[in-house]
Amino acid sequence: MFETTTAAEIPLPRAFGEDLRYWRYVSRNLHAPWFHVEFQIKIEDDYFSNMIFLEHVDQLIQLQQDEEIVIIQIDLVSPSHLNQQGCWRMEPLSKILIGNKPDVGHDVKIFILRSGIRYVESGISEDALHSIRQLFIHNQSCNNLIESKHN
Repeated sequence: MFETTTAAEIPLPRAFGEDLRYWRYVSRNLHAPWFHVEFQIKIEDDYFSNMIFLEHVDQLIQLQQDEEIVIIQIDLVSPSHLNQQGCWRMEPLSKILIGNKPDVGHDVKIFILRSGIRYVESGISEDALHSIRQLFIHNQSCNNLIESKHN
């Protein structure tokens, strides 16, 4: 979950709609992975670029299924306990798998980066998981997608 306060709001005219607000910053208290997504949205005959921060895989799936939206790149923003690098990292994501570990009692996500590196939630060995299945895939190359849109 992302948070902000009214003190962080930038008071700009509501030129793009009453529901739209601008913020100097957002904060996050959870030390859990989230997604930075660059996308293009089709409005009439043009595509407009934008970015969104998402917390859940379900939100990625929903965004991917929207016919008006083309996802350019998804970055996994991972805490140090997941990436084992001592700090938060933002890295291009390729796939998300999900598996079950019976003695844990819940599903565990496996994040596969474009580089091939794999991060497994909960510090569990991927070998200990059962019934691994693909939950989400994104295999577009940013440069190729942008070029193909404008040709």
